Amino acid sequence: MLNETSTYKEIRQQPKIWKETEGIVASSKQEFVDFVNKVNEHADGKPVKVYFTGAGSSAYVGDILRLAKSNKFSEGWDFENVSTTHFVTNPLSFIEEGTVYVFVS
Repeated sequence: MLNETSTYKEIRQQPKIWKETEGIVASSKQEFVDFVNKVNEHADGKPVKVYFTGAGSSAYVGDILRLAKSNKFSEGWDFENVSTTHFVTNPLSFIEEGTVYVFVS
């Protein structure tokens, strides 16, 4: 009864969920552009680093997202993935003075 497992149902719903997510992202594009512009304005020439944080499957998603980073909005930004379990044990080891940070969880 493989088709009754949670994993099977999760996998089967992915095409629908990704279509919905695409619509959400498309409808939020201007908000995203405005946010990126505000971060760049705040950074005032300083480097910007985005940390994707999470644990388990969220950490996996962050690892994928950091690779999909090349676009004109994030030019000069650095993207990294860090597991929340690693970050909370020693957060200062991930922070550099003179850098502006964006955390995505």
